[in-house]
Amino acid sequence: MKQQLTKIALGLAVFLIWGTVFYRIYQALVPTDDFVLGTNTFIPAKATSTSLDTFSLLANYKDPFLGKSLGRKNSSSSKERTTPRRIVPTSTPPAVSKETKLKKPVQFPAIVFKGYVENKGIKTLLLSIDGKNQYLRPGQALEGLSVARAYEDSVSLRLKGARRTFLRE
Repeated sequence: MKQQLTKIALGLAVFLIWGTVFYRIYQALVPTDDFVLGTNTFIPAKATSTSLDTFSLLANYKDPFLGKSLGRKNSSSSKERTTPRRIVPTSTPPAVSKETKLKKPVQFPAIVFKGYVENKGIKTLLLSIDGKNQYLRPGQALEGLSVARAYEDSVSLRLKGARRTFLRE
């Protein structure tokens, strides 16, 4: 009788524990619409007029590193220092001819840099070009695509004069 009572108590405890676990999973997965979001209303502040603040800094102390005074020798009035300067171009920009041809952007194939293997100081790069795995070394070319530089985390490739860097996946 005692064994049967223990089995019933343990079965009830297992049932309650698993029931609690499944109930918490159910609560996490099923959203409840019990809360109401409050609406925030924006009330703009009244526009106030501000006056322009002008100031000038007086650096009349010694430089802690050089030991020299930072004050200006030729001090002028503060109004002269705060007035903006006029920018005058020193040279004219070069003329653009109408015959200038725009270069078409070079379309690189789908390239993924998978990594590299270094043997006796020579890096061999593993590239996936249009889904095909290819092995290339710096300076080597394949179908017009050449390796310009190889780093640990990226590779710089050149195609028809255009250069592009690919990061390691």
